This record gives sequence, C-alpha cells and structure tokens, in this order.
Amino acid sequence: IEELANREVNAIPENLYKIIQTVIFRIGVLLISNPHLYRKLEGASITERLCDIGISINPAASWCYFTKAKVLQTKGDDERALAMIDSALELDRTDPKTWLNKADILLGFGTDKSKIDAEDCLKKSLELNPSNAIALIEQIWISWHEKNFTQCKLQIDAAMKANPYEPLV
Repeated sequence: IEELANREVNAIPENLYKIIQTVIFRIGVLLISNPHLYRKLEGASITERLCDIGISINPAASWCYFTKAKVLQTKGDDERALAMIDSALELDRTDPKTWLNKADILLGFGTDKSKIDAEDCLKKSLELNPSNAIALIEQIWISWHEKNFTQCKLQIDAAMKANPYEPLV
C-alpha cells in the first residue's frame, strides 16, 4: 500500500484501478466502523493518499469523496471533511449515507446553525431511505440532547416501526 500510495497517479497501470477502488472502499468501511483504529495507524497519510489517488483516477465517483470525508472527519479535520462530503453530494444527491455523513460532520461543529443544517441532512437521508436506522438514531440523539423527550419517544416509536429488526434501534 505504501508503494502504491507514493506513486504518481499517471504511473499506476490501469489493471490496478479495481484494486485501488477495493482498497479505498475497505479502508472507508474499516474507518467508519472503527474510528479509534485510524488514530492508532501510523500510516494515516497513506490512507489519505489512497483516497486522493481514487479521486484522481475517477473524479466522478462520489464514494471516493465520501471515503476521504470519513478519513478527514476521523482525523478531526471537520472543515475539510465537510468540503469533501459536499463534493460527493455534488456528484450524487441520491445517496442517503452521504447525507447522513454530512449530518454527522455538521453535528461535530456544535453550533446552532450546524445542528439545524444537520437536521435537514437527516431529513433528506430519511426521505431517500425511510428505514435508515442510523439517521433515525441521530434524530433521536438530537432530541435527547435538546431534552425534548416527547419528540424522542415519538422518534423511537417511528424508528421501531420503520426498522423493527435493526438492533441499534
């Protein structure tokens, strides 16, 4: 991976393209499920470089921007993560996971405006996928944080109705 990450994009043979896509996708999945792992990795810059390679090879692939946004968010660089997720949304506004990730990034800013924007993103994510358990849970978390327990209860009931077999709900 280090050798691949240090190559110039135009020096990568075409047959490695699918391998790069797979590696970037798996890194994204790994980081999404284990953010503490990213902090322990000494090769975090390699992860970013692989994302850059993916974007350079296929600039029309929104998932490359999504993955880089997740890498940057895990690194604590929310400003750049937000810019990356916006780039992903420019390419594909129909992916509920991208809207959910944008909401998650915005909630990290901790301002009233970012919370309102995050709620809009969660609504869009749920509009695209009504049984999106993580988006439903994020909404519940926002209501809980605001101490709006009535809304919380309604959202929990809606989440259980929309996705009764999701263990997170």
